[in-house]
Amino acid sequence: MQNSFYLFENFIDKINQKQIPLVNLRYKPYDSENAYSGDYDFFTSKEYIPEILQTIFDLASALNISFTIDLTKYTKTKIVLFDDYNKNIILEIWSSLEVRDPDSQTLKYIFWEDVKNHLVDGTNTKYALPLE
Repeated sequence: MQNSFYLFENFIDKINQKQIPLVNLRYKPYDSENAYSGDYDFFTSKEYIPEILQTIFDLASALNISFTIDLTKYTKTKIVLFDDYNKNIILEIWSSLEVRDPDSQTLKYIFWEDVKNHLVDGTNTKYALPLE
């Protein structure tokens, strides 16, 4: 049986092959040391969520790896990939981002449409946002 990190690597590869724009919001390396600490936050259009979930389902089923999907928030899809060793990898996929502005001078949300034209080539995924 493969571990959840192997599933995670295959998931990223498959998403890139399908050219699904999945932006890593707080970049941390895609390696086994970092994968099990904290979560990965991604940003994409809600239109891609069904294909992303189907990809996780297909890969996890083929590799016999347990996972959960939490859709309790409208703009957030949380996926947990489980290992036999009581470790897991958490993926949080956002379709909009809340902006916390104490002075209320900005919009309260950032939507996919606001950022899709600013995407650049990423390190491990094809899509990233420039630092500015």
